Amino acid sequence: MESKIDHGIYIVEAYKIFRSKKFKESANFIETFLQKYKNIDDFYLNYLLILNYLHLGNFSRVQNIINSWKRTNPDNAALHEIEAYILLKGAPGIESPLLKYIECSEKFPFNKKFKSILSELRTCTDFQNFQKSVKLEDCTTIKKPEYRRSILNRKRAIRITRMYHLKKIIVILMGIFILFTFFFILFNKIISIPDKSNMTGKKVINSKYDGRLLDLEDIRYSLIDKKPDFEYMKYYTNESELKKDFISAQYRLKENHVNEALIILNSIYNSNANLAVKDKVVFLQNYISSIDPEERAASEIDIQLLLLNPAIYNGVLLDFEGVVYNLKHKDEKTIFSIKPADSIKNYYLEVYFDKNVKVEEEKKVKLTGIFINRVSDNGIYIQGINVK
Repeated sequence: MESKIDHGIYIVEAYKIFRSKKFKESANFIETFLQKYKNIDDFYLNYLLILNYLHLGNFSRVQNIINSWKRTNPDNAALHEIEAYILLKGAPGIESPLLKYIECSEKFPFNKKFKSILSELRTCTDFQNFQKSVKLEDCTTIKKPEYRRSILNRKRAIRITRMYHLKKIIVILMGIFILFTFFFILFNKIISIPDKSNMTGKKVINSKYDGRLLDLEDIRYSLIDKKPDFEYMKYYTNESELKKDFISAQYRLKENHVNEALIILNSIYNSNANLAVKDKVVFLQNYISSIDPEERAASEIDIQLLLLNPAIYNGVLLDFEGVVYNLKHKDEKTIFSIKPADSIKNYYLEVYFDKNVKVEEEKKVKLTGIFINRVSDNGIYIQGINVK
């Protein structure tokens, strides 16, 4: 079994490779170590692994590691920094990341990263440009490992690194040999292979959705994860059920039943569907978010359902009636709370308009807005669209 000193040597070497921006190499180095020494449950190594996979764009692996660690470390600021960064980079609009950074700033009042990004979001006039320009280093503090190698253990560290690089060279040489063999065989057969690019009729995901149905037939491996690492909101037991839901959502979208389509898509996204399926789901979700809310039909959904399943109803357009309180106008934005007219329990809405709207304190209003998230056990956050 490796000693604590050897453990520290691995941490230093992993960080050294990470700092040289060899993210794939650093990730492989850490994965190899964690698989070999499963009794070592080191947060910093897993944190470094998350950073590597973020740079490599492997967000599903990142989320798996975060979910695993949040079960035992729910109040770890570093994990919340990463989650907030992922939400910021992938959000279709400013509302979700703004709410997330407000929550994180309240939870971690002395965290400079949360305060800095929240300040940027509150004064942001071009969210898409800010979203593209913000970097991982802007959103999380990448600390150096606390371990320092002693002179007696430097030779040991050098030997570990050399052995790792030797194994890497052997793997690369084997890979080159396999690729050479593959391309040699392919070259001898390629003349007889016809061009099927115009025969399949498959829909390729472009930057714009033209209304044609997308399918899942071009995904050549399992559409569902039958042995997931954690519990999903929805669990598919077979692929046909998933395909049925995916097509059903698109038919509802074509019939302009946008809310129904979005609820199905959100369910798929929060299921055990694989990453390739979720990529297509995100494409359709982004298309829906680009639709003018004025052209969508709003629904009336019980607040209790929204509180129980906020991820399923995210983005749904809703109608509410209630009384205004805590009214504030600031920087040409309007923020207020609403007590629903028919609410028996102590439910409330936090409403945000990115413009000045005419409402009065303690007056009854009719609100149309997009459901964003839950803000407490009995409160929800709404992006306002219209108020009368």
